[in-house]
Amino acid sequence: MSNMDQVITTDIFIGGSNRPASNGAVYDLFNPARPTELVGHAAAATRDDVDAAVRAARGDCHVDRRAACAVAGEESRPALLLGFFSFFA
Repeated sequence: MSNMDQVITTDIFIGGSNRPASNGAVYDLFNPARPTELVGHAAAATRDDVDAAVRAARGDCHVDRRAACAVAGEESRPALLLGFFSFFA
């Protein structure tokens, strides 16, 4: 064990909240500098968890896209998209 006081356990973050994997499974996390030193456990997401995350993300994007169009007006949408993509150029 390390000089850490305790081993941590992390959840997955879906739809704005933390939760354990749907089946309760976790995997071990080791210190990369000392590979035999267990430092924590992380939730092992299942296919159902991934599906829930995708549904949550699609819901958020859908709301954000409509809100941006409502504020800017549909006629401004091409300019809004060009500005967004030029940020990455």
